[in-house]
Amino acid sequence: MARLLAAGITLAVAGTVAGDTGGDALERLRWSARVLLVLTPRLDDPRAIALREALARRACQARERDLVLMQIPAAGPASLESEPLPSQEATQIRDRFRHGDSPFQVLLLGKDGGVKQRENHVPDLDAMFALIDAMPMRRSEMRGRASACPG
Repeated sequence: MARLLAAGITLAVAGTVAGDTGGDALERLRWSARVLLVLTPRLDDPRAIALREALARRACQARERDLVLMQIPAAGPASLESEPLPSQEATQIRDRFRHGDSPFQVLLLGKDGGVKQRENHVPDLDAMFALIDAMPMRRSEMRGRASACPG
C-alpha cells in the first residue's frame, strides 16, 4: 500500500513537471496526499529553512501520514517535494490560499483539499501530526497498521 501511494504521489509530482493538463498539482494530489503548503517571502527565509529541517528529521512520520511539502515563495522557483512547479500554477495556488497580510503562512491541506490548519509561524509538528491522526480518514488508514517509524 505504501509503495502504491508513493507511486501515486510520484506520478502527481511528475505530472506537474510535465505540464499535465489534468488540473493543478493540488487537484492531482487530492485523495492521495495531505499537503503542507508553505507560502514564504523567500526559500531562504529562516522560518522556511527551520520547517524543512524539522520535516527532514521527521520524514518517516510525514511519509506515514502521506504528507508532502509544497513551497511557494513570493519570488523564485516553487516546488512540490523536490520537483519544480510552473510559475503560473504557483501564482494561482498562492492567490487561492494566501490570507491576510502575513508574508509567511503554513497551511495543512487534507486529502480532500480543504484547509485543516493555518499558521503564520513554523507549526509544531507533534501537534500537526496529532491533528492529522485525529482526522477520520487517517484513523481509517491507521486501523490494523502499526507504525514503521522508530521512536
